[in-house]
Amino acid sequence: MKKIFIIAGESSGDYLAGRLMESIRCLCTDSIEFFGIGGPCMKKAGLRELFSINELSLIGIFEVLGKIFHLRRLINKTVDAVFAYSPDVVITIDSSGFTHRVDKKIKKRSQTSPPIIHYVAPPVWAWRGWRAKSMHKFIDKLLVLLPFETELFRRHGLETVFVGHPIATDADFEKPSEQPLKNFKKSQGLSSGNRSIVLLPGSRQSELDRHLPILEKFADLMEVNCSPVKFIMPTTESMKKKLEFSVVHWRTKPTVIADKSSKILAYYASDLAIAASGTVTLELARTGIPSIIIYKTSLITYAIVKFLIQVKRVCLINILAKQEVVPELLQNDCTGENIFQQAVTILKNPSKVAEQKKFFTEVMAQLTVDPDKAAIEVLKICP
Repeated sequence: MKKIFIIAGESSGDYLAGRLMESIRCLCTDSIEFFGIGGPCMKKAGLRELFSINELSLIGIFEVLGKIFHLRRLINKTVDAVFAYSPDVVITIDSSGFTHRVDKKIKKRSQTSPPIIHYVAPPVWAWRGWRAKSMHKFIDKLLVLLPFETELFRRHGLETVFVGHPIATDADFEKPSEQPLKNFKKSQGLSSGNRSIVLLPGSRQSELDRHLPILEKFADLMEVNCSPVKFIMPTTESMKKKLEFSVVHWRTKPTVIADKSSKILAYYASDLAIAASGTVTLELARTGIPSIIIYKTSLITYAIVKFLIQVKRVCLINILAKQEVVPELLQNDCTGENIFQQAVTILKNPSKVAEQKKFFTEVMAQLTVDPDKAAIEVLKICP
């Protein structure tokens, strides 16, 4: 039996890991066991969980500093579990603030430690580029999602393979048939006279704390000026009750949904999405829903990142398209009023919608490779 220790630190990594685990099971003729840290997608794929992914819902320098002792305890607990489990390979996914610390401690503890594959490169092309120089010391193979990342790491001696992005080939994101879409619209009270807007404030608590008040202001402005309008807020099952409680006082309450199929139906049924920057922007591009990207972090984190950042854009769609196709409202520009102005501009301008959809198609083509590519690379190390 093959034993794989696998770690994802947030919901986007959980999705990638769940897909990877299913692909490995399909390709591997031996029985296989997965143990580690993850969320609902990984548990559905058969993960034996060390502790919940919710323990790692940190982002930003200030937020991490506030929980440094908690984070250190989780790192040590994870490394101890790796050596107790004695896996054939360790796979860490994204969340480099946590996973790279785990990787380093594994390599430091024993010269005969299991091989380590890291899936999803840190964005060294955006900031802290020096990280690329030392990653070969604690990672044996790097699997990257973006085509231009391969050379950035290979030049520093790290075996790096472009495996595409699963969202580009995930059949679940294909447009639903007419009847399920019709049923969803009816259940949500959507009609030709209603506008529907998807709100995606993020999955971390720090993101919710900053983005929800801003989105509430935006929703109020839409209700006053563009009624009737419906809001749908997709989230994870673990966050559903918390979000429902957080929006209970909103004048126009969004419908909170947690399952993947409803989320995808919401994308196809809606006119616009307002989303915190992250992997979700690729989901929106895959389904072709016009979008506005927002993000706000702590003043300390923002000041440091602003000093170090090397790119003009944060949205992956804009980075891959090499121009700002999707509006970005970041930090001080991230206000309910600004989101409202951008939303009205898009909703009243079909040419802007068409332009976004055109670039979405082009970006998805860049990210499309064999959907089993990542699993094939894992099995080369763990045959």
